Amino acid sequence: MCCSVKFVFRVIAVPLHLGRMGSTPSAQQIAPPILTAEEEAAAYVALNGVLGDTPAECLADSKLLFVNKTCWPCRVEVCRATHPTLRVHLCTADAKGGVGKPFVPKDARGPWIVRFVSTEDRDGSSLRVLDELHDVAFET
Repeated sequence: MCCSVKFVFRVIAVPLHLGRMGSTPSAQQIAPPILTAEEEAAAYVALNGVLGDTPAECLADSKLLFVNKTCWPCRVEVCRATHPTLRVHLCTADAKGGVGKPFVPKDARGPWIVRFVSTEDRDGSSLRVLDELHDVAFET
């Protein structure tokens, strides 16, 4: 049965950890602003699916929208929770209401991790994770 309702999530980039010095939601190192070859392959599968691997339900209308309500641009990274270091989507959301490129996976089965990373405009070369949302899922 196909989804009859288009699920649209607006993930608002409001860093929760800015007030706590030295506090970041993730201890991992910040990756470069481009996908590696392995990430490109994972992104292709997430966006286009693999023959026989997509769910019977039609989740193609599900998407994540990213709206930045902060005063600085930020980078948005999306990963499957099962592979938290393998990014499948990258975009930049401009400051003060900027919208990043929506993430529209063919197979929306999650959960997903959405990570907000500072940009050079704000932190120079000392990029950091501003906030990280775990267990992001599409409703079916």
